[in-house]
Amino acid sequence: MEGKRNGELVSRARELRRDMTKEERRLWFDYLRTYPVRFSRQKVLGRYIADFYCAQAGLVLELDGSQHYEPEEQEAQCRCVAHPLEKHPTRRNLFTDYVADMTVLFSCYKAEDDWEDEHSLKGLVYSYLLGRKFRKKPLLYQEKVRNISLAMQDFADAEKQGNADIDTMAGLFGRVMAQIVSCREDEWKDNLERLGFFLGKFIYLLDAYEDIEQDLKKGTYNPLKKRYEEPGFEEECRQILTMMMSECCKEFEQLPILQNVDILRNILYSGVWCRYEIVREKREKDSVNEVTGNDL
Repeated sequence: MEGKRNGELVSRARELRRDMTKEERRLWFDYLRTYPVRFSRQKVLGRYIADFYCAQAGLVLELDGSQHYEPEEQEAQCRCVAHPLEKHPTRRNLFTDYVADMTVLFSCYKAEDDWEDEHSLKGLVYSYLLGRKFRKKPLLYQEKVRNISLAMQDFADAEKQGNADIDTMAGLFGRVMAQIVSCREDEWKDNLERLGFFLGKFIYLLDAYEDIEQDLKKGTYNPLKKRYEEPGFEEECRQILTMMMSECCKEFEQLPILQNVDILRNILYSGVWCRYEIVREKREKDSVNEVTGNDL
């Protein structure tokens, strides 16, 4: 009986090697096949078949199938606001719909904020129209919308109180981003929430760093106002930004991403710093020009 079962497992393992999933093919042909330590594909181990096995290290690698984060796509021909008269090909899936819904939600928040802060009639109209659009799916993201709304309210209250603790303020925005990045309950939820949290803190701090001089002139809120005149302001901001992005990248490296991973790494390790470098270099140039002008 045991021999028959092993024979069935061996036969099944051969089938799995022949019909590997896209993720398995990518990992095998791009990495493991030429890896210095030998790996085996679809290895029978007792009553189980391991996706990949390294005998030297006693290591088993198991991959989730593409159904988890590469859902089935729907192709269609649709009109849009930018091209109302002509249909264009579209591709939709679970995640493109999610991103679109989150975009509508935050556009609605932005419009409401414009109405409250500036009494913008445009903001009032947009918030009404976008709110109607989003209220058609109240149950789909009910808990997420509630969590985001609470975080946004805490953020607005702290800003009105003039809270100058940059870690607190960045953390409140990080809570919002954590909810956005993690789109559903699964084994990667915690990693994605932490990635979103630290990315949100980075974005908030970078925005405050960029706007500090303009906010000082206008007399508008910015949690960096007290720090700006202190020695070491530039270095302190860079250190905090580096810590936030380091934590973000640490969580990213825990995720089982294969497709476009090099592009994503380039964004996280390099691309996000482009704006910072532009602002820093402009500030240094303005400072030099100011000193030179004063000397003349």
